[in-house]
Amino acid sequence: MKKPNTLIIMLLSIIPLIYSCAVSQNSVINRHLETKISNQSEQTCFIILKDGSKHYFTSLQMVTGVLMAPHLLGDNAQKIYPTEIMAYQSNDQYAVSQELFSSGRKSYIAYDALPGFANRIAKGHLNIYTKKLNVGSRMIDEYYIQTGDDGPIYAYTKEMMNTFLKDHPDASNYFNDPAIKVPLAKKIMATAALLNANSMISKN
Repeated sequence: MKKPNTLIIMLLSIIPLIYSCAVSQNSVINRHLETKISNQSEQTCFIILKDGSKHYFTSLQMVTGVLMAPHLLGDNAQKIYPTEIMAYQSNDQYAVSQELFSSGRKSYIAYDALPGFANRIAKGHLNIYTKKLNVGSRMIDEYYIQTGDDGPIYAYTKEMMNTFLKDHPDASNYFNDPAIKVPLAKKIMATAALLNANSMISKN
């Protein structure tokens, strides 16, 4: 009777060990990926520094007060000042620095965003931003418009808005309809909503 090949016996004996190690390694990798995905989903807040890098936080809040420079507080520990960043996303708002605007007046009011920053109030093919501006003894809202996430940001004017709407007849007709008499803010928001909805439908 022929004896089993010693090499075959050795290989057969280590296969279960190799498989066990592979399963163990896969389990570690899967746990690492699950932890990474979980951490990313929890870190919904971020800042974008002036070099373009993005830093995530689990919480990000604006801090203002008497004799205190307005700033963000990341994870209740890290202070972030307006001069350090280009944009930020907190739990309830996304804001960009006016330094990124292609037109418009400068303002440094810490009201509902850091001084010199504008809140995004509509997102999609047409983005709308707003920031506070002092005019005499009054504080008013000034609006800004942008196509997509990478387009230049311009101060709102009716002429500029119509330039953005030239390829979107439904939104253009609504915006320019003299029979629709609503406050400017509502008309801008409704126009953006109509354009963005139509853009989503055309993509599908």
